[in-house]
Amino acid sequence: MTVDVLILFLVLSLTILIGNSQDPNIQRMKENLHAVKLPPCQACKVLVESFKKEMERTARGKFEGGDAAWEEERLGSYSHSEVRLVEIQEKLCTNVERGKDQCHALSEETEQYIDDWWFSKQDVDLYTFLCIKTLKHCCPDNHYGADCKPCPGFPSNICNKSGKCKGAGTRKGNGKCSCEAGYMGELCNSCASEYYESYRDEDKLLCSPCHSSCQGSCTQAGPKGCSVCKPGWFMDTEKGCLDVNECFMKPNPCTRNEFCVNNDGSYTCLACDKACESCQGDGPDMCDKCAEGYSLKDNICVGKGNRARTRKKSIIVPVFKKVEKTNCSNFPGISLLLMMYRILSNILLRRLTPYVDKLLGFISVVLGVIDGLLIRFFVFDRYWRKNRSIRVR
Repeated sequence: MTVDVLILFLVLSLTILIGNSQDPNIQRMKENLHAVKLPPCQACKVLVESFKKEMERTARGKFEGGDAAWEEERLGSYSHSEVRLVEIQEKLCTNVERGKDQCHALSEETEQYIDDWWFSKQDVDLYTFLCIKTLKHCCPDNHYGADCKPCPGFPSNICNKSGKCKGAGTRKGNGKCSCEAGYMGELCNSCASEYYESYRDEDKLLCSPCHSSCQGSCTQAGPKGCSVCKPGWFMDTEKGCLDVNECFMKPNPCTRNEFCVNNDGSYTCLACDKACESCQGDGPDMCDKCAEGYSLKDNICVGKGNRARTRKKSIIVPVFKKVEKTNCSNFPGISLLLMMYRILSNILLRRLTPYVDKLLGFISVVLGVIDGLLIRFFVFDRYWRKNRSIRVR
């Protein structure tokens, strides 16, 4: 049965691939991609890159398929021969997708220049000869504009190494520095707002982001470096910006059937358990008052006529999450029972997975999108029914 399914899967995949290759929408997308109009410098780069790829493809010691001695005598070495040039030009731009039509058109326009370079000027790089000096579509690295002027900071400190020169390498642009995040100025040589100067020497400036509690500028790392605190924080003269615990504020910011969870600079209101009319936290054991139809049993709100949860006690461990360790509100409690449940369930899933995937074979790839535990339970159940021995270690 598995072989039949595999054959069917392969046939369907092949049908889809064949169908896609003939899809008019895909063909139209390719045509649109070929018709893309690139900027002059980029188009010239594409042509040169295609030419160099064809040079690599045709790289060999001598003309193959003819009289080698005649080739050496009449045409010179194959590497610089007209035969090789023709082979290159026949395949030129065939490896291009974006701007392919423009590449073919440009190759026809520049055919005489390429011939000139091939036979007499190969001591100069093709890109420099064709795109920079002949067509004048591009500029050397770190130069810009019609006259190929040097970028600010040329040659070794372009835009203070913290930005890019507009139009660099092309005949376009104004040469101004476009600074990276955190930097500003004509030469990107100063720190922007919400950043501070963490390092500077003769060659390098490093700007680092201010702490999340800072509003605007800062002078150093951490909340102590803030000039002004953001809303949800307050300024402490010794420790800088500290989080405001909105959950301790009066009146409570949440509604009666919600409980408050403090966040950095803010808070979140979460719905109480359905067993609670009001609560201090999540779960029926955190109710201030039980909802209608529920009653308090062993400190847990349970539905009338329903059995209480088997879990009656849990060890609550305080977990530190804030900068200020002297504030008890920065130690939210986490139930060890809940954590153990998650750990054990993940261990069980990891141990079951290799065995079930081995049983399923290639089909497990298809079924991977369905809930993992449900699939594995189904497979194990069927094997148990057939008295197959399965042992998970």
